[in-house]
Amino acid sequence: DLLTGTHALALLAAWPHAQQSPPQPPPAPQQPSEIVTTISGDSSGAPPRLAVPDFIPLSADAETAAVAKTIGAVLWDDLNYEREFAFIPRDVYATIPKATSFNDVPFDRWRELNADGLVVGTVQKIASGFHVEMRLYDVRTKQPVYPRQYDGGANARLYAHTMSDEIHKSQRGLNGVARSKLTFDSDRDGERMSNTVQARNIKEIYISDYDGENQRRVT
Repeated sequence: DLLTGTHALALLAAWPHAQQSPPQPPPAPQQPSEIVTTISGDSSGAPPRLAVPDFIPLSADAETAAVAKTIGAVLWDDLNYEREFAFIPRDVYATIPKATSFNDVPFDRWRELNADGLVVGTVQKIASGFHVEMRLYDVRTKQPVYPRQYDGGANARLYAHTMSDEIHKSQRGLNGVARSKLTFDSDRDGERMSNTVQARNIKEIYISDYDGENQRRVT
């Protein structure tokens, strides 16, 4: 109703052309940036059985060896916590020859233990910290189905938590909890509030990893 005669005529003149415009083709589908294979268990529908030995230190120093051992142990705990996989018990790992690189993994021996998946990792010291590689193998095909590389400092637990969340996402379609945090209060430091009617303990706020490790006070 508010259009002037000139504006109305201009719109009416453009209307047939707008109606006759050809439809635009749908956008081309995006190609996936990577292909991820999911490891499955046996035909009964049981969850896949994983083995997670200690990571392989590629640098001959005590710090690298400690980081490699911690990553393997924490990653096993993280994956086991969420009950999405079955596991080859760690006390039988001693019967399997230890790999020294990705090139000499004894897949046949792991298969004898009925492992479906095998996590193999290496840790190498570099100028900026550490270079960590992780490969999740399908033991049947001896092929890596989920490889990852990380560069960073010496926070071995963070490497393990990140790997656990990524494996849960790629293999089970779930968001893992290994990188989530706990927040709690505590009067563990024994500090007391003074100049009040009643002297009492002070509670402070703490943050920790989901498993209670790496606790730090923030107030």
